[in-house]
Amino acid sequence: MAGFQKPIHINVTGHSRGGVTASETVIRICDWLNEQPEYKDFAKKVQFDLILLDPVPGSDVTDSRRRNPDFRKYPNVNVTSYYRGSGISELPDGVYLSDEKRNLIRVTRYSQVDQIINLVNQSSLKYSKRKERE
Repeated sequence: MAGFQKPIHINVTGHSRGGVTASETVIRICDWLNEQPEYKDFAKKVQFDLILLDPVPGSDVTDSRRRNPDFRKYPNVNVTSYYRGSGISELPDGVYLSDEKRNLIRVTRYSQVDQIINLVNQSSLKYSKRKERE
């Protein structure tokens, strides 16, 4: 992988048990890349966006790491979890926002809060400009 310059951006989405499988897969890929000395520099160029929709591990999973994976040691993984009712009793601790469709969105990083605030500010600015024109 010597000389590889371009960043790689990988989007991964999973629903329900597929959400848990998606997160476990991304963790395993990150761990594998970091364990290979020849891929250390390459691993720094890989960015994952992981979108989990109602992630639930299923009744046969007792491993707490799979139930509530800790992505803090994976700085190249940005995780957004949406909860729409199923699996509501399985919610991991955290801060949640609700959108207009009553989806719960788990905020896992301060950068996500900044992005949300910026979007809200942009929306309210557009709305106020539209009101002025009326």
